[in-house]
Amino acid sequence: MANTTQYRDDAGTYVEIDITDHPEGGQGDLAAGAGGKFRYAKIIKDHNVNEKITKIALYRKAKGDGPVSLDEANKLGFNRVSTDINKGRGGDWLQLIYGVEDEHWGGA
Repeated sequence: MANTTQYRDDAGTYVEIDITDHPEGGQGDLAAGAGGKFRYAKIIKDHNVNEKITKIALYRKAKGDGPVSLDEANKLGFNRVSTDINKGRGGDWLQLIYGVEDEHWGGA
């Protein structure tokens, strides 16, 4: 289940995909059970950035078709694209697309 907030200061500003050789306690491995490196999506909070994440989705694209472009994400109503979650695995492109806004937040 996704974490959500109604408070601007608690909202994330961007997504970082972290691929590591070692498990990180308290984090959910996006590739659990697949073997190989551990993969995590980290929501970064920067209180100096006004734009906050308001929506996020997973996008899969065939390896031969190249990564998800910002133009493709825009057509679906999103304005940011993460790096490839499957980097180094040789499979399809697997990326998070997400939307950030600053007008969405009316309060705290």
